[in-house]
Parts: sequence; structure tokens; C-alpha cells
Amino acid sequence: RVLVVEDDPGIAAITAELLRSRYRVEVASDGAEALARARSFRPDLILMDIFLPRVDGLDATATLQAMPDTRDIPVILVSAHQGVADKVRALSLGAVDYLAKPFRTDELLARIERAMASGSARREREPARLALGLAECEPASGLLDERSFSARLAQELSRARRYGRSLVVAAFRAKGPVAARDLPEAGLALRAGLRSSDVVGHLGEGVFAACLAGASLAEADGACGRLLLGLERAVGAEVVVALAEAGGDADAESLLRKALESAC
Repeated sequence: RVLVVEDDPGIAAITAELLRSRYRVEVASDGAEALARARSFRPDLILMDIFLPRVDGLDATATLQAMPDTRDIPVILVSAHQGVADKVRALSLGAVDYLAKPFRTDELLARIERAMASGSARREREPARLALGLAECEPASGLLDERSFSARLAQELSRARRYGRSLVVAAFRAKGPVAARDLPEAGLALRAGLRSSDVVGHLGEGVFAACLAGASLAEADGACGRLLLGLERAVGAEVVVALAEAGGDADAESLLRKALESAC
């Protein structure tokens, strides 16, 4: 199964027709749609243009690599740009290959076969990863689901107390309905504004949460303030933010509840 991500309808149709002689093919027209299709279609490979509307190919690749349920899908990025810097950046974000336009049919097919072989090898290691209790993502947003976020929060809180570190929980509540199609961009907005070490989850119904271990209340407030505009643009609604700082004997559930209640 191959997912072709291309915003030019003509190029998308030609590429899909070429590949359908060998593979089952679906097409997405932008990076946000690609993230959703990657979870529903479960492709063996994604062939994605870099320059896409809404979410570009580079950001989409980084998001796919960050999510446990899609990180093993090989991605080939395609671009009319042939600079070395573009290729290096694509590969550094997790793409397995970079193909410059225009390309030959035999070259494309050979690259796809090679990338699929590498993806199969990675998937053979999946049972061992699952045995370690790998966290699960909420499908639409690509963030941890409520159960996994709560479990990670409890782990981080225990670690923070053990080593005498600070910890802040941030709750984000949209003041209006959030469409499923907007959740991928919401996930990107949250990740872009927070540190790679921060734990981020989508708790459902337009409610998101983040665990900022090692951050002071002022640092967490600054980080959340900086990402707020991007998050509001992504969900198309005003978002209320509230913070709860770990202290005393409060457990993870109580800490999260305090932040969520303050965000009402």
C-alpha cells in the first residue's frame, strides 16, 4: 500500500496510475490529510511532496516520526529543488529517501522497493517495542491519548519528586467545537511551541494537556503563551490555558484535574 501526497491534481493522478500496476494506492492533497490517512490507510510507504498547503512535507514527516503508530512507515520526500541542503534536512527529519523532480519511472519504482524493504525490517521489531509498553497516540491529533498521557504524567511526577525537580501541567481547552480535520495542525502547533522532552496529549473534545518536567511556573507560562496563537489558529477557536504546579502530596490525577478545572 502506497500513500501519494501531492497537491497538484495532475501529478497526483499520473503518479497514482503508475503505481497502481503494483500497489494499492491512495492520494492525499496536503500534509494534514496525509497524517490522517497514514493512520486510517496504514500504508507501507508514503511518497510525499515537500511543498504542500496547510502542513508541508517536512513538518508532516517530523510528525509521522514522532508518533509511535506511524514512525515505522518509510517516507520518500519529493521536490523540484535539487540542493544538497534540502536533501540533508529531509533525511535528518526521518525521511528514508529524497527524490528530485523530474524522475524516471524505473528510478521511482526502485527507490520505493528499497524503502519498503527497510520499512519491513523495522516493523519486525515492533513486537519487542510493544512488550515495553509503548504509549499509544490519539489517532486524529497524533498526540498521546488520555490514558497514555495520564500514565506518562504519573511517571514524570514520580521522577520529579525523586530528583527534587519542578513540574508543571498545562491544560488547553478550546471554547468551541474542534473539527477532527483540525486536530493534526493542533498537534503540530503544540509540539512546535513546547520542548521535545515535554509530554503532550489530546484528552478529547477540544481539550489538550502538557507535562513540562523541570520547568518553573514562569517558564511554562511563557512557553504556553508563545504557542497559544498558533493553537487557536489551528482549532479555529479561542483557547483557555491554565497551569498547575506540582507540590505537596498531590498525585498525577489530582494535578491534572486541577489544571483542567482552572481552564474551564
